[in-house]
Amino acid sequence: MQRFVASLFSSTSLNILEEEVDFLVDTGAVRTTIMDRDAKRLGIDYKKLRKYKHKMTGIGGSVDTYVIDDSALMFFTDKKERYKENIEIMVLKHPKLDEKIERLPSILGRDIIGKYNLIYSKPASKVYLTDEEIN
Repeated sequence: MQRFVASLFSSTSLNILEEEVDFLVDTGAVRTTIMDRDAKRLGIDYKKLRKYKHKMTGIGGSVDTYVIDDSALMFFTDKKERYKENIEIMVLKHPKLDEKIERLPSILGRDIIGKYNLIYSKPASKVYLTDEEIN
């Protein structure tokens, strides 16, 4: 099943313009979060970010969390139309990057998912986000 949503990530303060990031759709996550692997690949400088007042907690424990205040995600429809979401994105920084941490995907949380209808198509083995009315 395709559980990832492709996007283009931008941040003026980080000098990043439309870099591709695939996000795992996670209905249990409150916030959209860039994990260490993508932060490293994008060249995110944690010194330029605001440190979040709380650590993010998950199965692996608590992790230092930073915020990108001026981030934007661009999504594409099946008709190649663009949807832009301006949003604060969390960025995690684990104390040690090991093989297990490097495999963790970035997460699309309910701060984005909640703006759309989420559809799971078992026959197509895909997850869709849509702003269309569902009856």
